[in-house]
Amino acid sequence: MLLKILWRNHSLSYLCSIFQNLESGDDYSQIKPVYHIGILDFSPFPQYPEFYSTNKMMNIKKHYIYNDNFTLNVLDLNHIELATNEDKTYKINYWAKLFKAKTMPIKFLKASGKGFFIEKE
Repeated sequence: MLLKILWRNHSLSYLCSIFQNLESGDDYSQIKPVYHIGILDFSPFPQYPEFYSTNKMMNIKKHYIYNDNFTLNVLDLNHIELATNEDKTYKINYWAKLFKAKTMPIKFLKASGKGFFIEKE
């Protein structure tokens, strides 16, 4: 339960620590972008359910992206039904089914969507 409450702060802290990828004296133009992918079995924002989201720092008044080098992606395994056509094009919904499955044979069955894999007795 504590993880659910603190996840947003934890994910930002983790992402920020990775973002500090310059050594003293390095040129800031050499900074590398960082990406965090959170695969969750809970909704970080229950009031705004979404299957897969990409989050960046944004100016809240003018709605432009402040910086493209800092990205936090969230895959909510509890909302596979909200997968967009783009999510389905990239098969993110299949990956979510794989993560959500309880046993390995069932994982393959669910991920394939076509039943190519048969569960052993």
